[in-house]
Amino acid sequence: MNIINTIDNLILQFDSHTLADLSNALLMNRVDTKYLIPVDNIYGLLNDIKDICTVLDIEGRRISKYQNLYFDTNELQYFSAHHNGALNRYKVRYRTYLEQCSSYLEVKFKNNKSRTIKKRIALTKSDDTRELATKHHPFLASCGVSQAQELVAVQECNYSRIAFASEFTGERLTVDFNIAYID
Repeated sequence: MNIINTIDNLILQFDSHTLADLSNALLMNRVDTKYLIPVDNIYGLLNDIKDICTVLDIEGRRISKYQNLYFDTNELQYFSAHHNGALNRYKVRYRTYLEQCSSYLEVKFKNNKSRTIKKRIALTKSDDTRELATKHHPFLASCGVSQAQELVAVQECNYSRIAFASEFTGERLTVDFNIAYID
């Protein structure tokens, strides 16, 4: 049995929640901590959280596929700020939730208190995904992105995600895998 089938079987043992069930763990204003773990550790992690977390279930699916297209300046200003650990920095991306057939333009701002504040607007099928349409510049400006006209698509990142939540603690945990980058 491959790892995806094993993980799929393990998460079937979790109680589930829907997006509408979340009230304490919406994540539009949050503190992020990211970890890279060996794949063999996932089994112990899932076992440890089984009694305190529920898993997101969307129409019977507990593993969701994401497509992200990131935008930056030609000088990679946003990437450099992220890489150097700068605070008060931005990420601009188009995110598509494949199973829901929905896409958003998202701006993530990491402030000097290590909080991530995310704002987004829904996209339509007519929106060009390789460039930021002029119609989105007012939204970007309202989020503090001053150089919207300079942003170009620089990287695509696609992956599968399992989303867990604890309404009791107001925390969420996501497990991302099958990560693929396209320059």
